[in-house]
Amino acid sequence: NNFICDRSTIGERIEVKDRNKIYDTSGNLTIASGAVANNIVWTPCIGVLEISEGASVSYTSKYSGVYYGGNNQLFSHSKEIVSNSIGYSEKAFYYECLENFEDAAYYYGLAINHDSTHVYYYLARGDMYQLLGWTEKAKRDYQTVIATDSVDYTLAMYAHLALGDTIEAVNYLHKILTSEGIDKTDYYNIACFYSLIGQEEYAMEYLRTALENGYRELTYMAYDRDLDALRDREDYKALVEEYRKSTTFADTP
Repeated sequence: NNFICDRSTIGERIEVKDRNKIYDTSGNLTIASGAVANNIVWTPCIGVLEISEGASVSYTSKYSGVYYGGNNQLFSHSKEIVSNSIGYSEKAFYYECLENFEDAAYYYGLAINHDSTHVYYYLARGDMYQLLGWTEKAKRDYQTVIATDSVDYTLAMYAHLALGDTIEAVNYLHKILTSEGIDKTDYYNIACFYSLIGQEEYAMEYLRTALENGYRELTYMAYDRDLDALRDREDYKALVEEYRKSTTFADTP
């Protein structure tokens, strides 16, 4: 029982009835009381998700429960965010998608309080501070990343770029490209890096390589500001559509 709702289904009306399960892709998804709906993929839509009391629902991934309500308010399928570093970082991500950068920074801070060894949280909070214009706070977080990211170089690459040190950022890029075990996530991050520095052709090349190697976080891609420079390109739109159609689950890792 798998169901995908994405932007292409908005405005269409398709109902699939199976006993007491009703899927309505006109922009709303209703799960009736007593229904069992498994493996829901609910990518960002204009619409409302309604789950009646007594219904049982599961989702394919941590991103699949993100959707927009009628007032452009971002919701999560989680009834309650778990009070640990991962839970706080997910809540921060929801606020980030809403462009509520102050609350996002606050929750990334809570994630850091629970796990100060997770270097990504410092990078993410630094990005929020930068977007808010809090440059000194952002600088401190980026410097923390550079001082501690000795594992995979990717976060240090982003931190150097955010601090305006493009040459050192490119040095880290070369370390990633020549490292053993380069994978789909590395290719995706390389695409993001090239997009950020205005090298769109290289960005497209590595984005395709990431997808060819199994990268499927299509929902995350839709919100990733690092790729904003590519959004209006026809080849970008065609690439995303190609893999959206060929992917069983939009968020399958």
